[in-house]
Amino acid sequence: MKKIAFVCGLLIAGVASAQGGADPSGLFGVPTGLVPDRGTFNTCSGVDSVYSQDLDVAGFGGASTADAELDFTIFEGAVDGAGVLTTLPAGTTTNMRFWALSIEFDPAVGFVATCTEDDVALTGYNISFFDDNAGQPGTLLGSTTATVTSSVDTGIPFAFTTIREIDVALATPLNNTGVVHVGIQRQQGVNAASGNACLALVVDEQVVGTYDDNANQFDGTAFTATGDDFPICLAGGGGDVPLAPAIELPSMSTFGLMLLALALMLGSIVFIRRRA
Repeated sequence: MKKIAFVCGLLIAGVASAQGGADPSGLFGVPTGLVPDRGTFNTCSGVDSVYSQDLDVAGFGGASTADAELDFTIFEGAVDGAGVLTTLPAGTTTNMRFWALSIEFDPAVGFVATCTEDDVALTGYNISFFDDNAGQPGTLLGSTTATVTSSVDTGIPFAFTTIREIDVALATPLNNTGVVHVGIQRQQGVNAASGNACLALVVDEQVVGTYDDNANQFDGTAFTATGDDFPICLAGGGGDVPLAPAIELPSMSTFGLMLLALALMLGSIVFIRRRA
């Protein structure tokens, strides 16, 4: 049997003051062995994508808090094929997919267990769109709540838990015009049976050659560059609705010739009848 090994670490510095400041609840779970084949659970497959960035299960490196419980939001910057920040395609975004963990967080010691309460309750998310300001979110261009339409345990191991594939439907479609940074934050939901918070952490990746570091986190006060890369899928209307195919009509010259030929044919028939 092939084994999967992980190097795990917890960032629990500053947990006594959870509000604001550096993220006290980041989690690392770097795979050093083989990852089981999970089909399309790590891709944008099945999503009518406006913007697609799959999760590379062989290269994810960590997860960052994106939960209203601690007032943290993560932001992924849209990039082009060269990994350079760019704007989203014209149109609107109506649905999203991303990959996350749901973990019980004890302020005294850090992460202690997998949480299922928020996943079962399908706790919703807050989604926000910003333009760019020197690599960080600038002006808020739109925001909405989002309903979880699917929360699937992919079975892909991460530290002491597994990654979930989250699909959400936006309550209000967001206009893509000028959008560079996409924010994700789970709403405050259900606590664990112990009373500790269940935190949502969005999974990032660090794949040499494909990963970019155009990601940020908001701690309730300010944006901080994270050096991460959060895979996301955006779906919706990708630009102008194409027009119906035009019906080709004969050119005027051809059309005129057709009418002339028909007139001559009818004239010939009338003339023949009169002669008869």
